[in-house]
Amino acid sequence: MLKLLTNSENYLDRFCLNIHLNEFEYSNMCGHFIMSPEAVFRSDCTSVNGAFAAYTNSKFEIFGKSVVIKMPGINFSGTTIRTIENFTHGELSYIDGCSNTGLIPPGRNGEPCINYLHFPKNITQTPHTHPSIRIGYVLDGAGTAHTATGKIELTKDSVFLLDRHTLHNFSTSNSTMSLMVFHPDSDSGPTDEFNPMKTRTYIQK
Repeated sequence: MLKLLTNSENYLDRFCLNIHLNEFEYSNMCGHFIMSPEAVFRSDCTSVNGAFAAYTNSKFEIFGKSVVIKMPGINFSGTTIRTIENFTHGELSYIDGCSNTGLIPPGRNGEPCINYLHFPKNITQTPHTHPSIRIGYVLDGAGTAHTATGKIELTKDSVFLLDRHTLHNFSTSNSTMSLMVFHPDSDSGPTDEFNPMKTRTYIQK
C-alpha cells in the first residue's frame, strides 16, 4: 500500500513510529527524525532555517512545514542536521538514472536514516520493493507513484507512506522531482569491527 499522509498518525508493523505533520510533542523517551522543505529549527546547541533533515534526542522547537517521526527505542545522543541548498541531482547513483545523497546516516549498521532522492525529467523507474516502510516528503517538482492498485500524483509538499514489500515505481514527465525519504532501518553503517576509526588504526608489533 502507498498512501498520502494528511494528518498525524501512529504506525505499527515491524516498527512503532509516531508520525507528526506540522506539529509535534517532544519526548525524552525516543529519538526524533525530522524532514522539512522550509522551516526554522532551534535547539540548545544549534539552529537552521530552510530545507533540512535532522536527528535529535534533545529538546527543540520547529516552526514551518515538517514531518517529525518519533521512534521509541532509538535514543542515541546528540543532534545531527544536514541542510539542502539546491534540489538538484544527488551525490550517489540510484536506479534508472536517479540519484541520492545520504542526509542522516545510520549511527550503527541497521539503524534508521534519511536520504535525499532526485528524479530527472522523463524517467520511469523499474518496479521494485523495499523490506521496510518508507516515508517520503516531496521537496520540489512533481511526479507519479505507481502501485498495483493504481497511481498517486505527487507534488511539492506531498507526504506519503509506502508499506514494506509494496511493488512500486515512480515516474516524471516534464518536471524533475526531489524528495527526502525516511528509512526505519538500513543494511549499512559502522560496526564495532568496521568503522573509520578502527579500520585506519594499525597496531605496531
